[in-house]
Amino acid sequence: MAASVADMAIRVGLADFPLWVFCFLMFISLLFVLIFKSSYSGQAPDETAQPESGTFVKQQPR
Repeated sequence: MAASVADMAIRVGLADFPLWVFCFLMFISLLFVLIFKSSYSGQAPDETAQPESGTFVKQQPR
């Protein structure tokens, strides 16, 4: 019973939402999360993650 329900859910899910649609929605949601984080903190998301790149080092008061 559970196997048939799982098979039906997989078939309906794959028929309604293909893999590229799922990846596209995940990418858009991740993009919104990054934009919200950057606007909320007032800084670029990769300012502290990549200080050695030289792009955001001049903004730090060292």
